[in-house]
Amino acid sequence: MFTGLIEEIGKVKNIIRVAGTLQVCIEVPGKGNVEWDVKNGDSVSVDGVCLTVVKSQDNKFWVDVSRETQQRSTLRFIKPGNPVNLERALRVGQPMGGHFVYGHVDGLGRIKHLSQQGSEHILYIQPEATLLNSLVEKGSIACDGISLTIAELRNDSFSVVIIPYTFKHTTLQWKKPGDFVNIELDIIGKYVARFLHKEERITEDFLRAKGFL
Repeated sequence: MFTGLIEEIGKVKNIIRVAGTLQVCIEVPGKGNVEWDVKNGDSVSVDGVCLTVVKSQDNKFWVDVSRETQQRSTLRFIKPGNPVNLERALRVGQPMGGHFVYGHVDGLGRIKHLSQQGSEHILYIQPEATLLNSLVEKGSIACDGISLTIAELRNDSFSVVIIPYTFKHTTLQWKKPGDFVNIELDIIGKYVARFLHKEERITEDFLRAKGFL
């Protein structure tokens, strides 16, 4: 589980394809904002995709990306030299910011438009049609692993406001219209959409039983 607060921007150093699986080497530049200490078996969010570290050495680590994960995420487009958002799994006792992010991508979104208002950037994203009914205005959403809030809902898209710190410390600074991002819906919103579809009521007892209260 993650928070959607990006710790570092990594750089893809090498990719090896073995029987459909991608073996990806990612470099973490210097110490940066955190001391990047991952070991074999650790979970790491790479652009919002939960992956397992299979090898680590100095400031580099390796992950395997399965065919299924490639099909469901932007990792199928990944190339050496690409920057990626990195976050280590939430640790016991760590302050909780952002929102609960599982690293399970629900689908892709295409950036329609990017504008700037003062010091803030406004990003308009068109998600896959199957995701639209689960979006909630002012609700949480993870885009490439970044915890964001939906500012506005439109018929086929939504917007998010990017504050200067987030823009500077994530890969959003290099995004442009036409680029894809990984989207993970808020877990509570997914439960609500699923049970409303079944015509079941979302009650306080239901949310408590599911661990949300």
